Amino acid sequence: MSLGYCMHSGAYLMMKQSMCFGGVLFLILVVIGKADDNGLALTPPLGWRSWNLFGDHVNQTLLEGTMDTMVRRTFLDHDTNEPISLCDIGYCDVGLDDNWQACHSPEAASDMHYHDTHGRPIINYDRFPNLTAMVNHAHSLNLTAGWYGNNCICRDTCRNERECELQMRGDAQALVDYGFDGWKLDGCGGEVDLVKVHQILRELSPQKPILVENCHWGSVVPYRPDPSQNTAEKSCPWNFYRSSVDIEPSYGSILNNLQSMTELYQKNLSYPGCWAYPDMLMVGCSHELTFAEERTHFGAWAIVSSPLILSHDVNDHAVSERIWPLIANKEVLRVNQAYYGDSGGPYHISHSMITLYENLDMAKSSSDNINLSSNQVPSYRYLSKTLGGGQVAVLLINSAPVVQTLQALFEDIQQLQCNVCHVRDIWNHADLGVFSTSWSVAVDPHDAAFIIVQPVSSQSSLRSHVPSMD
Repeated sequence: MSLGYCMHSGAYLMMKQSMCFGGVLFLILVVIGKADDNGLALTPPLGWRSWNLFGDHVNQTLLEGTMDTMVRRTFLDHDTNEPISLCDIGYCDVGLDDNWQACHSPEAASDMHYHDTHGRPIINYDRFPNLTAMVNHAHSLNLTAGWYGNNCICRDTCRNERECELQMRGDAQALVDYGFDGWKLDGCGGEVDLVKVHQILRELSPQKPILVENCHWGSVVPYRPDPSQNTAEKSCPWNFYRSSVDIEPSYGSILNNLQSMTELYQKNLSYPGCWAYPDMLMVGCSHELTFAEERTHFGAWAIVSSPLILSHDVNDHAVSERIWPLIANKEVLRVNQAYYGDSGGPYHISHSMITLYENLDMAKSSSDNINLSSNQVPSYRYLSKTLGGGQVAVLLINSAPVVQTLQALFEDIQQLQCNVCHVRDIWNHADLGVFSTSWSVAVDPHDAAFIIVQPVSSQSSLRSHVPSMD
């Protein structure tokens, strides 16, 4: 199976060369939408970014140390039993988030905090003495480096079109001068005209495309693709975009952000070059999440084709070792990276609702009149994603506080073309056998089962049907 993309009038065409059925080789072309035509993010981006764990406690030493570890071969590959690095399996981008700027600088323009009178950003040289050297360090390791703009800490809210363009140009020129490869643009300041940003980047960096993240929280215009526009530049002038508010280290927040993807999935607004994104991963970032919740989190982001942006301390060996089976699971990553016209989303949701407390330990003390943050969520939800070759990925999520038996009825999975099907558990890399009409499993609280279902006649390894991660 081969998978490729080409551009035509600003729209991506997906070319899927099918397996040979009955001696006939099929070639399917599917128009999947208008995306930034810079040729980047044809699959959901993978990488690391500083904010979720480190917040404003960032500096050049931390970033460069993270870069070193991203390429260090510390843990074993499940397939080969050889040491591999995070970059070896695709996590090859390191992004600096907020607090690189010199807040309240005396060099700032009137009523601004970190832009001078020419619109240029003012760097905190105590934290980041040489951004060019930091980016060069990334490149020397065959990594890419991402920057951050339209900052939230000591935000600069430009007051008119001229002032905003001056700051956008100043920031974009700095990004190009330092050599950054990507730019995350938040929704806090005045630099929100991403069509203008797209034009400026094309002007200032005509040879090198810049990966752009629209971090407008699913609410600050523009915050999603506009299919009514007739050009990619106006429809989706970015490579991936936030569907939600910032994620928090709680199971309830994970489910809320996951839910923000549903409408985008139903409207086919997440596709190559323009991926929807419910925020960075919290995997390994907080003791408030159980391993089961982290596994559900990672699996959910994977099956909905979200960019997978790590945020944990990669230099904490104990944490990295604990989450390695999740973040380095190539079968799960292949599900994430595959695209056959279907970005993945819910196909069945429980009508039964449960009250989900943000902190389950606190919930035990609710009789003591403690003010608890609670949330009504479905007891379970099932998600699916087409993988090609007759295969469908299925994630069964149990949000109840007790073990539940969850059942995948094959006839409910619209993309599935079998009633007697082969099932593979991709968490545990195990073939489970052939089942008729359905497959059931007992799932622990806040955990999820992750399987590949396919017709028995096309039974083969997942590696045969989706792009290689190697």
